[in-house]
Amino acid sequence: MNNHIILLSGGSGRRLWPLSTPEKSKQFLHLIPDGAGGEISMLNRMYQQLNRVLPSSHIVVATSEQQVPLIRAELSEEIEVVPEPNRRNTFAAIALALRYLRDVSGAAQEDSVVVLPVDVFTEERYFQVVKKMLDTVTDHPERVTLMGITPTYPATRYGYILPDGRFREKPDEETARYLVEEGALWNGGVFAFNLGMMLSITEGKLKKGSYTELLESYAQQKSISFDYEVLEHLEEVAVVPYSGAWNDIGTWDALLSEIGPQRKGPAIIYQSSNTSVLNETLLPIITLGTRDLVVVASESGILVSDIGSSVNLKEALEELDSHV
Repeated sequence: MNNHIILLSGGSGRRLWPLSTPEKSKQFLHLIPDGAGGEISMLNRMYQQLNRVLPSSHIVVATSEQQVPLIRAELSEEIEVVPEPNRRNTFAAIALALRYLRDVSGAAQEDSVVVLPVDVFTEERYFQVVKKMLDTVTDHPERVTLMGITPTYPATRYGYILPDGRFREKPDEETARYLVEEGALWNGGVFAFNLGMMLSITEGKLKKGSYTELLESYAQQKSISFDYEVLEHLEEVAVVPYSGAWNDIGTWDALLSEIGPQRKGPAIIYQSSNTSVLNETLLPIITLGTRDLVVVASESGILVSDIGSSVNLKEALEELDSHV
């Protein structure tokens, strides 16, 4: 039996606007220190971590067609990529990748598969838990195994896995506090399963058996998440907890909390504290006497934000879109 890893590389590409765009999502931005004086992308960092902990696993990347050149440039020309011809959310993307594993890569029905997002900032212990999940699937091929992240605070932007295995989508703050007190875990979007078992489930829902058949009918498939279409309907799941560094880098606040204050491009940060400037333009930026500020400039636009307010960027961009 072999282990396969499906890396999900998607997203709308605007969570770290204006550096990230639909054409170049956050996982491709070279913002993470590489330990040698340079920066690497979240995608490349995760790929290196995976290869250190699970060197013999077979890796494929499920993504959109427009991201394929970026993925090959970040990893290698030889990396196996399963592109969606149209965006159809995670259920269809994973179903397509499973058929690719069987029909193109020659994976066996009894093989184990783990699916995980590419855009999380974590440590190698996280991938040791991924390895444990794959071992759990080998021992219990009839179950889907989930990773539950031990919460560090009552977050409202993550879903939760309840102690009885049920799911709870993003709660309000009061509910989040209750869930944490009751022992619920964050849903980190990582799940493992037996290939043959999951192919059977997805074929029952899609009515398309082969990779080629699904590819040809992809535009007609509904857009729905794997969580909603599959996980929430399972009667029994296994949960492997993970306690350690984990951040989905969904805001500038989250990124800077991991990598510290930054100054990139032509910038003067004068008599300022906890201020970051990331400038991709040729025009200089000067901050004077600022505190807890992030300034980001590119050809796509300029962001000036109190660091803690960067969580509201999505709403601001929606207002921007309504005026364009």
